[in-house]
Amino acid sequence: MRLSILHDGHAEAERQGLEEWERLAGPPSDVSLALAYRPDFFGDPLNAWIDGALRGESEWSSGDRELMGSFTAHEHRCPFCTGAHAAVASLTFGDERVGAVLADPDAAPEGLRAALGFISKLVSDPAGLGRQDAEPMRAAGVDRAGLEDVVNIAAIFVVMTRFANAMGFEGTDEEFAREAEGLSVTGYAEWRGEPSDPETNR
Repeated sequence: MRLSILHDGHAEAERQGLEEWERLAGPPSDVSLALAYRPDFFGDPLNAWIDGALRGESEWSSGDRELMGSFTAHEHRCPFCTGAHAAVASLTFGDERVGAVLADPDAAPEGLRAALGFISKLVSDPAGLGRQDAEPMRAAGVDRAGLEDVVNIAAIFVVMTRFANAMGFEGTDEEFAREAEGLSVTGYAEWRGEPSDPETNR
């Protein structure tokens, strides 16, 4: 379902912000257009959650967290979110490593590998998830806050993948790479708020 209002129905402040985003990183993605429409109702609260989980303080690097997001989207068969967040993770890890981990989570380092295993169980069998499923992360040295970050990231992408798939959002590798470059500067504040500093989110 494609909504033309997402291209021409923004209020003036959001329209100006999207124009600034386009100046920085090229045309905004479908998701950016949706988040900028009625932002007080939807976009601002959601972006605050996303920015906190993916760019806030954490024992996980921003690259780790983007890769977790892409993996969650991959598990949900969402090509848009998989591709977009793989592109952001690739700014840290490179395309080859990100592609290898998405194809085979066992290719990830120990802590991240344990997190991806937890996410896979959370996606495929949430009712069966138990304390024992967190033990590999505990054994890898992940603390309670780190575990909560993993749960938050998975929850965000459970929401966003359903949204993107329901709305028929699309994207190309070129668009994903452009969006990733823009997000590396703005974080998920995008058209509103202060840009994130990528140097503080490692």
